[in-house]
Amino acid sequence: MIIKALESLATSYTNDTLKTLIEKYNAIVQKEGGQKVFWDFGVTKENADVQSKNQLLEHASEQKKYVSFEYCNADGKKSAPMVEPLAIHYKWYAWYLFAYSDDKKQYRTYKIARMQNLEETDRISNIDHGDIKKLMKESEQAYYRTSIPVEVQFANEETALMEEYFPQLAEQTILLCTTSEIRTDSDYIKLEPFISKTYTLHRNVEAQNTTVEDGYFGLTLNQ
Repeated sequence: MIIKALESLATSYTNDTLKTLIEKYNAIVQKEGGQKVFWDFGVTKENADVQSKNQLLEHASEQKKYVSFEYCNADGKKSAPMVEPLAIHYKWYAWYLFAYSDDKKQYRTYKIARMQNLEETDRISNIDHGDIKKLMKESEQAYYRTSIPVEVQFANEETALMEEYFPQLAEQTILLCTTSEIRTDSDYIKLEPFISKTYTLHRNVEAQNTTVEDGYFGLTLNQ
């Protein structure tokens, strides 16, 4: 199982240490009776340019060296940051750099595919950032707070899609629905373990106001 996980990771990320680990594990598992489980994360590999940038960023991070590059964000705004790379990670079907901007005094996340003219500089960082994983989590949560709630509706015949999609959403997702989309006697029961709060909005057309009631159409959330 371990060797298959490593081999699958290798289809998405080029790394000499990873290749060495795979060779060592292959020598061990040859006696186990052959391969039983197959995974392929090849879709995560993106392209050779991104892989090359990943290697440069990994090296710069290990040496605590700053990198410079030209960047164009999702809104088309261009910049030329110089940052300290702290980690690269694969998320939302793309590779990202988590870095510290000394100029902004902030931790930033950059999509690696949007970087141009990436270079490792001679400038070395002496900053102790502590728990990088924790910093990444805090940065991600701050990003989620800027997200826009999206209403997701499911037809009755799309129950399988609902069961696959909803449990994997972000921690602060707001789902707006009626009993025709999330049925109280079936769909709600399946989703309840993944829900933290439920409310029912009652619209009074004559009074032109809306009242809020705890629970989902009379059902109290079991916690």
